[in-house]
Amino acid sequence: MQSMAAAVKRPGVKASAFLLLYDADAWVMSLLTLRTILDGISRPRRMQTLAVRVGREMETELRIASFERTHARLHYHTLQRIEKSGDNYRRSYREKVWATTAKKHDVPWAAWTEDQRFAAGMFLVDALMRHTGLVEAVTTKVRAQTRIDLAPTKILQDWLDEQHQLCSTMRPRRAPMLCPPLPWVDRKVGGYLTPEMRRPLVRVVLPEYGSEFTAEQMPVVFGGLNFIQATPWRVNTRVLDVALELWDNGLDLPGACRRNDIEIPPRLPDNAPKEEWLGRKVRAREVRSDNQANAGRRINVAGLLGVARLDRGHTIWFPHDMDFRGRMYPQPQYLTPQGSDLAVGLLEFGEAKPLGRRGAWWLAVMVANAAGQDKLDFESRVAWTLEHSDRLVAMAGDPLNDRWWHEVDAPFAFLAAAFEWQGYVEQGEAYPSRMSGGVDGSCNGIQHLAALSRDEEAGKLVNLVPGDRPSDIYRRVADRLQERINSDKADLTYGWMAEAWDAFGIDRSMCKRPTMILPYNGTRKAVIDYTNDHVTERVRLTGSHPFGVARPKCVYYAGLRIWDAMTEVVTGPRQLMEWAGKVAAETNKLKAPLIWRSPSGFLVVQAYREKTTRRVRTRMGDVAYRLTLRSPTEELDRRRQTRAVAPNWIHSLDAAALHATAYRLSKEGLTAMTAVHDKYGTHLADMDQLVFTLRDEFAAMYESADQRERFVQDACSYSGVDISAMPEPPPLGSLDISCVRESPYFFS
Repeated sequence: MQSMAAAVKRPGVKASAFLLLYDADAWVMSLLTLRTILDGISRPRRMQTLAVRVGREMETELRIASFERTHARLHYHTLQRIEKSGDNYRRSYREKVWATTAKKHDVPWAAWTEDQRFAAGMFLVDALMRHTGLVEAVTTKVRAQTRIDLAPTKILQDWLDEQHQLCSTMRPRRAPMLCPPLPWVDRKVGGYLTPEMRRPLVRVVLPEYGSEFTAEQMPVVFGGLNFIQATPWRVNTRVLDVALELWDNGLDLPGACRRNDIEIPPRLPDNAPKEEWLGRKVRAREVRSDNQANAGRRINVAGLLGVARLDRGHTIWFPHDMDFRGRMYPQPQYLTPQGSDLAVGLLEFGEAKPLGRRGAWWLAVMVANAAGQDKLDFESRVAWTLEHSDRLVAMAGDPLNDRWWHEVDAPFAFLAAAFEWQGYVEQGEAYPSRMSGGVDGSCNGIQHLAALSRDEEAGKLVNLVPGDRPSDIYRRVADRLQERINSDKADLTYGWMAEAWDAFGIDRSMCKRPTMILPYNGTRKAVIDYTNDHVTERVRLTGSHPFGVARPKCVYYAGLRIWDAMTEVVTGPRQLMEWAGKVAAETNKLKAPLIWRSPSGFLVVQAYREKTTRRVRTRMGDVAYRLTLRSPTEELDRRRQTRAVAPNWIHSLDAAALHATAYRLSKEGLTAMTAVHDKYGTHLADMDQLVFTLRDEFAAMYESADQRERFVQDACSYSGVDISAMPEPPPLGSLDISCVRESPYFFS
C-alpha cells in the first residue's frame, strides 16, 4: 500500500484524474481503492464497473472532507440533520442534503460526471495494478465480444493466505450484527441500527412505490421478513476448526477453493499434429479460466473465514432486505445463511432445541440429503443414515484424516450434519440440536407455473401431486434427451455426434441447470452455455477431452437437443410464460412500468430502462483499452420488459409463499427460520410444523384466487391499459391444487 500511496501523487498523470485527486490524502485513496477492489473481485467484474465504483467512493470522500476543512461547524450540523432523517439510508438523499447546504452557504460542491468518476477510478486502479501487483486485467473473448475483468494475482492470493486474520481490508463494511436487527416498519427504517450502515428495504427505490411500503399496509410481508432476520445464529466452531486447519496448512477446502493453480499444459513440439495443438490450446484456455475463477473463490473464502473467526463465540444476526420482486437477502457479506456450502456449514442456530423423536427422524433425513441421497424416498434416506451410522460417527471424530466428506457435492454441510449425528448417537433424543434443517422445492419455478395453469402432468413431475417416491423432472428430461440421442445415431448429419455423446454419458446433472432456468425465460444460448460448462467440469475432473477439436459443434448439438427435450416434457407452463409476455407488450404500448401486487401484498414494479453506451479509450501502463460505459435513460426497455415479466412474476409468487409461511410460523410460536428463496429451514424438532405450513400456504395461495386474473387486473389498473385489450390466458388444466397438502415430496 505504501508504494501505491507514493504513486498516486506522481507527476505526469492524466490531467482529468490529476485535477480531481490532487487534494486527496494518498493513504485514504489507497485504502478506499483496495477495499473497493477486494470487495468486488471475489467474482468476475468488468474493469470499468469497478473503476466507476472506486471513483464514486473517492468523490464522496473528497467532497465531504473539503466541506469539513472549510466549514467544520456547518459540516457537523449537516451530519446531525442527515442522521435524524428517515431518508438517511439513501445515497441520493445524503448527496442532495450536502449539495443544498453547500449552495445555501456558498460552499464549493461540484458533482463529478460519470466520465470523471471513470477517469479517477481508472487512474487509481492503474496505480494499484502497477505498484502493488495485487490485481491484473484479464481479457476474455466470447464469440464476437471482448470482456476485460479485474482478477486477483498470485501475489494477492498469497498475501491473503498470510494476512487474512489481521487484514482490515477483508473485514466487510456490512458484517453480521451482535444484537437483533431493527424490525422493518417501512421501506426506510429497519435492519442495521446506525443510519450510516442502513440500506433501503427494497434495493431499487422507485417513485412508483410512494408511501405504500409500511408494516400496517403489508403485515404479511413485513412480519415474515422481520421473523427471519430476528433468527439468532452462531458460528459452528467444530466446522470452523476443521476449515481453518485445512486453510492454515495450505490444503484445499473441498467444494470451496483450491489453494494452488492448475498447471497450464506445456507447449507441444512444432511438429505435433494440428489436432493436438488445437486440443492443447483449448485446454490451456480452460485452465486459465478455471484458475481465474478459483482466485476469486479464494478471496471469498479468506473473507468468510475472517468473519467467522471474529464472530466465534458470539450470537449473531443477519439483517435482511428485498429485491423488487419481494425476495429476501441477508445484507452482510461473505458469511450468510444464503452463502456457499462453506458458509452454510459454518452456521448453526443460536438457540438449541432437544431433538425429540421426530427431530431425530428429520436429522437422519438431513444427513442423507447432505450426502446426496435426496432423490430417495424418506424412509430410504433414514435407512441409509442408520446403515452408515458407525462411519458417520467415525468421520465426525477424525474429520482431518477421514475424508469421506470430501467426496460429496456439499462437503461442509455434510460434515456439519455428521457432527450433529454424532451428538444424537451419544445423547439420544435429548440432544440439544442447533442444526438448521432444510427442505427444497422440486424445481420451484415449474411448481408455480403448474399451479397457475393447473397443468396436472407438469404438477406430477414437480411433486404437486402425492406419490410414494419423489418425482424427478431432471431425470425425465435426461431420459427424453437419451431417446433423442439414440434416434439421431442413424442420421447422416448428426450420427457421429450422437455416438460421441452416448459414449460421453447422459445423466440428470447435465439437464438440471438448463431445466431450472426454463421458468425464468432461459434461452437456447443459455442451455448451450450450461452444456459447455458441464463438459468443462467433466474435463477438469477426468483430464480427458472426449470431443477433441469438434467440441463446439458437439456442445451446440447437445444444447439444442436438451432444449427440445425440455420443451417436450414441459408444455403448459411455457404457454403461460408466453401469455405473460403478451401482457407486458400491452403495457409497453403506453410506455408504462408493469406493476402488480403479489398474493402477500408486496408491490412489484418492473421498470427496466434503456441504456446508452459509449466507447472510452484508456491506458493502463503500456496497454491501451477500449471499454464500454453504460448509463440508464428514462425510456423503458420494451424488449427486456417483455422477456423479464414471466420470471419476475414467478419470483414474486415464490417470495409471496415464503412471506406467508414465515409470517404464520412466527404467529405460531417458532423462534427460528432460514430461507434461500425455495429452500426453507428451522430447528429439526419443528420441521413437521414447517412442512405442513408451507404446503398449506402454497395451496391456499392458489385456491384463494386465480392469480392470473389478479396479475392482469393489477397490470391494467396501474398502467391504464383497457383490460379488454389484454390477451386471454391459456385454458386451465385439471390439476386439483389441494393435493399439495398431501404431497410429502413437494418440498423435500
